Amino acid sequence: MAGRSKFTAERRAVIIRALENGSSYRAAAGVAGIDESSLRDWLARGREAGESSSYREFAEQVRQAEAGVASLVAKVIVDAAKDDPKWAAWYLERRDSAFSPPATRREITGGAPIVVELKLAGGDMAPMLRPVPELPAG
Repeated sequence: MAGRSKFTAERRAVIIRALENGSSYRAAAGVAGIDESSLRDWLARGREAGESSSYREFAEQVRQAEAGVASLVAKVIVDAAKDDPKWAAWYLERRDSAFSPPATRREITGGAPIVVELKLAGGDMAPMLRPVPELPAG
């Protein structure tokens, strides 16, 4: 005998609220008392279901919840970019891959050691760095 379905209106509402608050699928599923795999299964069923399916309706609600959060977060970043241009670059690099600067790769062989100086705005990197052993002369 099959168990009762966990795909209840109450559980779906909990998931939608969690996603509207920015939760991941894993967190939203956990709050609703299900595994993330169940949530992903429901969404897959929704993509394949007919127009009047509760799975289809749920998948659309999830899409809307995620889009709403993305819109709110984008506004926060755009507002921050008005005071600090690095946020504008950060946003554009992630929103439009064509904007990203090209990757650069340089291979250096032989010669003297290279010293790299890192400066962080508002922070000291020293606690994150470990000494590098000396390279053998050669």
